Amino acid sequence: IWVHLYASNTAEISLDRNRIRLTQRTRYPWDGEVEITIEPESESEFSLMLRVPGWCDGADISVNGQKIASDVQPGRYFELKRSWRKGDKVELSIPMRVQMLTAHPRVESSWNRIALKRGPIIFCLEHEDNPGFDVWCAGIRVNSEPIAEFRPDLLGGVMTVKCDGIASEMGIWEDKLYLPIGSVSQTERPVRITAIPYYAWANRDPGPMTVWMNRA
Repeated sequence: IWVHLYASNTAEISLDRNRIRLTQRTRYPWDGEVEITIEPESESEFSLMLRVPGWCDGADISVNGQKIASDVQPGRYFELKRSWRKGDKVELSIPMRVQMLTAHPRVESSWNRIALKRGPIIFCLEHEDNPGFDVWCAGIRVNSEPIAEFRPDLLGGVMTVKCDGIASEMGIWEDKLYLPIGSVSQTERPVRITAIPYYAWANRDPGPMTVWMNRA
């Protein structure tokens, strides 16, 4: 039996004339804890193949509370072959760290810029969550420690990421596209950045959005 996706659900599978019920309990992708309860009609031996996401680092797998694999290889399926009984539980623990991503230096539009990622989800900045500054002119401090916080009241319930950044004051550029470099004296101020999942943007009032932020 191959498990490709992680979401709370129940499936019934017929395998070698044995009916097997699988129940998943998880809040993935908001957290990385996945519990699978296995209920065969009769005890039987088969392989349960768990997909280990390619982006994860340091996933652990336990059966009935006993850890059987640590730091499993990402981007592959992990095989659990054993004789399964009704009520056996498999737990997959996937670390959900916030990562700062940078692009290949030849990607000119994203050169020296940073994006935020947590688990399988890319995040973005939207004006609605950062009303005190222009998100197109925001920078993220690379030494900042991002904090993930679930907001059940926001956009149907989403994870947010907060971190320290800077905002550039853009008044000198009003109605100007180019300026002599010697005349530019841009000021910056510290700000607290709030990012939301990229899939959730454009569901509120119109305003700027960005995925890539300047490095600060």
